[in-house]
Parts: sequence; C-alpha cells; structure tokens
Amino acid sequence: MNEALENLRVTLTGTRPHAPSTVTNSLSIAGQFLTWLGDRVPPSALDIHRYFAHRREQGLCENSLRTHFAVIAKLCQANDWEFPLTARDRPEEPEETRERAFTMEEIATLVKNRDKYSDGERFYLAIATIYLPRRIEHAHITKRDIKENTLRIHPAKKGEKRTHLIPDEILPYIHTTQRKRPCQQCQLCFSGSVRRAWGRRSLATAGIVFAIPELPC
Repeated sequence: MNEALENLRVTLTGTRPHAPSTVTNSLSIAGQFLTWLGDRVPPSALDIHRYFAHRREQGLCENSLRTHFAVIAKLCQANDWEFPLTARDRPEEPEETRERAFTMEEIATLVKNRDKYSDGERFYLAIATIYLPRRIEHAHITKRDIKENTLRIHPAKKGEKRTHLIPDEILPYIHTTQRKRPCQQCQLCFSGSVRRAWGRRSLATAGIVFAIPELPC
C-alpha cells in the first residue's frame, strides 16, 4: 500500500472508525483513482473532472460517482492536499420514484389477518409495523436483544443503539419466536419501501396506534 492510501486508511480507522466494509471500499476507490492519476499528485481540478468524465464513459452511475467524489475528497484531506472542488461540483443525486409497497388499506389487512401467519411471519410483522426498522436492522435482532418487555435495535447507519418498550399487544409474537429470521417470502414482501412516516399513518388508519417510549441505553 502506498503512502497516500495508508494515510487514508489511518484517517478512516482513527478517531471515528468507519465500518470495515466502508474502509475496504474507500481504499479500492482511492486506489483506482491514484492508478489513473499516475504521478500527477496532488490532483488538479481538471484532473478530477477528467477522471469523472472517464468513469462516466465507463458506465459508472451517478450514485457511485457521488461516492467516488466523497472518497477522493477524503483522500486529499488525509494527505494534506488541497481539494480543488467544492460541494457544488459533486455529481447530482438522481431523482427516484418513491412508491409505497402497500396501500394503507393493504397494511391494515395484513395486521388484521396476523393470526393466519406463521410465528416467524408474525414476529416480522410485529417488528416491522411497530418500529419500522431497516431490513438489515431487523435481520440483526437476536434473542439477546429481547428482554422481558424491551427490545434493543442496532442502527444500520451511524447512531446509538436504541432500547424500546414492547407493547403488550405484540409481546406474545415477540417471545414466541425468540428469534428465528422471518421467512424469505415475508422478508421480500416487506421490502425497503415500508417507511417510518407513512407506516405509522397506515397503522393509525387501521385503528392501531402505539406510543413507543425509548429507554436509556
């Protein structure tokens, strides 16, 4: 590993360490850029513009280019190089069409028909509709995170672990499963489109409203 990459690695694993996968991916992106750059270090603004034009021609999507922009900026910072671009130069985030996985009426039907599901599906339904975690957060819930009437959720993104009270209405479904992962069909059914805000509104429409206080970690 050359000195520039080593400096980036130290920065990413120093005072505020990033996830190992983030470090590996960032070093790979930075390595590709340095290989393309050759001996033209530190890079000029024109060098970076040319590199992005080159990667775009290779078919790299805008979201990936946004990640490359952030990594190259961090690479410059780690090596005390002036980063010659500004935040306004960062590739624009593509517009996304956000669609609901289900209508509010369909979610109400899912909840009302809970007794027809397997234990694993009821566990997933209870967690997904009350706490609305990301799929990866749900997958990481283990038996050790469930204690009597509390549930601890490990955030997928930066943030502190949160401990929640479990409403009496879903306690039987939580403790019955003790924690098998939901079946693949249920996991696919509740795609990442189940969002926090509209999920709570949907449950309110079904007449199911819970106030979930958080407890100190």
